[in-house]
Amino acid sequence: MSFLDLLCDKASIIVTVYDRYNHIRECLESLEAAKGSENYHVIVGSDSPYTENHIEKISTVREYLLEKEKSHGFKKFTVIYHEKNIGPDENFDACIALSKSFEHKSFIMMEDDVIVGSYFLEFISDGLSKFERDESVIAINGYLDPNLINKSSVSFLYNRFSAYGFASWHKKWDRLQERRMSVNYASKVLSDINIFKKIVKISPHTKSYPFLAENFYKAADIEIGLMMEIEKLWILAPAVSLTANRGMDGSGLRSGVNDDLQSMQPYNEKIHVPDPSNIARYRLEEIKKHIPLEYILQGWISFIIYKYIPFGFQILKHLRVIKKSL
Repeated sequence: MSFLDLLCDKASIIVTVYDRYNHIRECLESLEAAKGSENYHVIVGSDSPYTENHIEKISTVREYLLEKEKSHGFKKFTVIYHEKNIGPDENFDACIALSKSFEHKSFIMMEDDVIVGSYFLEFISDGLSKFERDESVIAINGYLDPNLINKSSVSFLYNRFSAYGFASWHKKWDRLQERRMSVNYASKVLSDINIFKKIVKISPHTKSYPFLAENFYKAADIEIGLMMEIEKLWILAPAVSLTANRGMDGSGLRSGVNDDLQSMQPYNEKIHVPDPSNIARYRLEEIKKHIPLEYILQGWISFIIYKYIPFGFQILKHLRVIKKSL
């Protein structure tokens, strides 16, 4: 088998980065320490600054990446240095395009603030192999939400998506994105109060649905979760989280500060992946603890203003500006 055949046989690992040197260093070091990392092609997308204030930080990141290109523990290490700022979504898309150009059949994706456990790659590889032919399974998650009531001591399927270290197949992902871009799932949920009533108890993101419905901004992970709810799609989740997010320190675009999640450590033992014919499936409302009352109230207030008050969306936009100014 040729070098290219061996390379294509494994998923590519895509990491997107902006200006966080400590995060990208910790992310790549955790990947290098994972079992089997020497068999993978890592593709890093380095975005350019959108403001002069970020030039120095991004220069530090790129100096590190240039050194990493010279010495790393992966089969192949490729960096895309964008010459102008394109934003996180287009950065990811550019990495996906490069992965396809190397004829990888699947990919593993994370932002620079994710760290992984020792057996993350092994779990992902097993999941990609076992569920490739199941069209209802769209991704393999390395992250497990600590607010889930885990009814299973082994891996299971459930109907929500997390971007904190996940994998998918290029063909399935392309179909998923085509569907997501053609259907406004936030608008669908806001149009069905029964679905909204179910989701508002378990999701802290419902206050953002009017903004997604109006295309005010994009949040692919939230939109995919709504799509999974409506289309009855699934992801494979580990029994214990194999990744952790180090971006809960206020450095991310929307993540804010969460000391409990920031201190999480990825699990460092093997996790078995059951066969598709012998795996438990749970809908999110069956295994998610109810969120704090403040999030539920925020969701309902946002819903009521948007649906029932004249010029409701304009009011929500104004409230958003006020909150950001405080």
